[in-house]
Amino acid sequence: MMTSSRHSLTKIWGMKPVMLRLLFGALVMAFGLSGSLVPINAAVSSSPTFELDASNPSSLATSGATNWRDLVSGGSVTGSLIGNAAYSTVGGGSLSVSGTSAYGGVSFPATTAGSRTNPSGDMSLMMWVKFSSFNNEWDLLASHWFSGASGGSASDWHFALRTSGATRYLNLWTTDKSNTYGTTTFALDTWYLVGFTLSWSGNLQFYVNGVADGPLVTGHTRNANSSALFWVADARTNCSGCSMNGNISRVRMWNSVLSSATVLNDFNSERENFGYAPLVTSASFTLASNSPKFRALDTITATVPLNSRVTFYQNTKVIAGCKRVIPTGTTAICRWRPSLHGQINLQVSYTNSGSATVNWSPITSVFSTKRTVARS
Repeated sequence: MMTSSRHSLTKIWGMKPVMLRLLFGALVMAFGLSGSLVPINAAVSSSPTFELDASNPSSLATSGATNWRDLVSGGSVTGSLIGNAAYSTVGGGSLSVSGTSAYGGVSFPATTAGSRTNPSGDMSLMMWVKFSSFNNEWDLLASHWFSGASGGSASDWHFALRTSGATRYLNLWTTDKSNTYGTTTFALDTWYLVGFTLSWSGNLQFYVNGVADGPLVTGHTRNANSSALFWVADARTNCSGCSMNGNISRVRMWNSVLSSATVLNDFNSERENFGYAPLVTSASFTLASNSPKFRALDTITATVPLNSRVTFYQNTKVIAGCKRVIPTGTTAICRWRPSLHGQINLQVSYTNSGSATVNWSPITSVFSTKRTVARS
């Protein structure tokens, strides 16, 4: 056996270099093709039951795309690109659609209740979107409401940005409740994570960038209509100018109601991909001058997590005017006039929206000197 094995190896290594290169080239190509077809799920850890990711070529091809494949099912659930829907490099890979006097979207076949695109009970939907322009009334984002491209009704749920008065808000219709609006206003050319959670009993909660958008709304029951297509954007030929104008990067659904903490965690896990500052998980602060003077104005600038309320302390006492400051993004400012001479210990605390937990920064010690000029 050993002699035979050596003889076989000698024959392989004795092959001409050209033959060897061809052999290894074929092996590399085989593994490469095999690897490129393996779906790779994106960054969120909340285990969606349906996931489209335009930044992943296994989900949306980067050239000549005709469909968008679900990653969770390994591509067996597939939607067809309709109208002007096409792959775009925007946002690291997205679906480009335009509903300006036109239509475009992705159409998934109607399925029975309980399928990936038609949850039969509780559900959540989240999607990253960026608007390049707004339509006069409707910017449809996703729906399970129409039975075909001609717009026949098979009502279940219908999610959009819609004009109310002169302002656009998130909007949802369901079988037994119409025209519920969120409260967040939107800007052009900005990525947003938008979506909703909806219990089978009818409790609706909108979300924008991981935070609840408006109050919980009851009475939004649905029926998991097996005649409705699942659409991303709007591919109806009878409603030019109803589809959104812009880009959609990632679309996910769950057959459960996500908790508010999970929605925020998912936003934070991907925020840097869409132009948002890196996640801040603790508080830190700097002073305009590290040599403050007694009763002279100094500025303390704190960096804290999003959706915080921030309080500033001098020797464990709250600094006047600096209690529960609302940050701009992740930055909170306290205008401070030292009320003591000598060593002063400064610290910042913050609480997150919806939590009573108080979080603390490290203590920074500074030395306050006497003023050299009269106070103005």
